[in-house]
Amino acid sequence: MNQQTVDRLQERILAAWNSQDVSRVLDCYAADVQYLDPDTGGPVNGKDALAHHLEKLFGNIVAVTTARSAFPAVGVEGVTVLWTATVRRAAGNAEVQVDGVDFVRFDGELIDRHEVYFDRVALMPLLEAA
Repeated sequence: MNQQTVDRLQERILAAWNSQDVSRVLDCYAADVQYLDPDTGGPVNGKDALAHHLEKLFGNIVAVTTARSAFPAVGVEGVTVLWTATVRRAAGNAEVQVDGVDFVRFDGELIDRHEVYFDRVALMPLLEAA
């Protein structure tokens, strides 16, 4: 996967996530996607399960994410993305910034594996502001 393809896919996927439109986000994923982040309690398998997770997530938080760097993965059709997100509770005004890293693997132009890593402690001020 070359840098031009990485940049194009990253822009499309990041715009979908920042829209917080579940359908638009799901359009970026393969039917058999495996998704994992610190809040899922284990892998989320398939688009139906991912839709359920996203509905809960987007109902609770508003996040705007900016990619700082994206690097093609070696030996696999994928990318590693370093990002920063500004996050607030859907029913609040307090904001925090969170840094993280994602590993995204593609099947064609659809994501079939997405792993998100960040320190959940960074979100603690949002709980205290509630």
